[in-house]
Amino acid sequence: MIESERFLLREIDPTVDDLTAYLGWIRNEESNPYIEGINPHYTKDDLRKYVVEKNNRDDALLLGIFTKTESKHIGNIKFEPLGAVGGEAWLGILIGDEEWRNVHAAREVIIEAIEWLRRSMGITVYLLGVSRKNVAAIRSYKAVGFFEIERQIEGLQEDAVVMKLDLEGSHSNTFGVVPKSN
Repeated sequence: MIESERFLLREIDPTVDDLTAYLGWIRNEESNPYIEGINPHYTKDDLRKYVVEKNNRDDALLLGIFTKTESKHIGNIKFEPLGAVGGEAWLGILIGDEEWRNVHAAREVIIEAIEWLRRSMGITVYLLGVSRKNVAAIRSYKAVGFFEIERQIEGLQEDAVVMKLDLEGSHSNTFGVVPKSN
């Protein structure tokens, strides 16, 4: 389990955890226009299978984001593939609960999860794909220390940009440093 100031990050257990909210996020195209996996026809059984598959893989880490105060499931963060020390992992995050968007939840969770992965697995390079239209997400990723790179990835949305965080590279001094607002 990973703990931040406001959240607990832990494996989702489909035999115990209520997947209703998660299923709602995955089905809601209007609320999540930038998420590639949105499917209004997704079923609870489809979701259960997906969670079990990720939980059973050694090279993937899917964590639910739960509030400390109410244990409310507000989103997920995923890293894959997880590999060798000093290797790279792709990050995906969904803050599904709209009340927790634009309050720096993603930033807080990303920083804590990456610190945990660095300490526990030695992973130092992180990549993600994000729609250029998702300005709030890009701003959040840049605040964590991600920067845009020239890299085309098959399967990403047409307008996607690839961003990278290298904890040992030339941008490493920006990790987790939140710029001050004027």
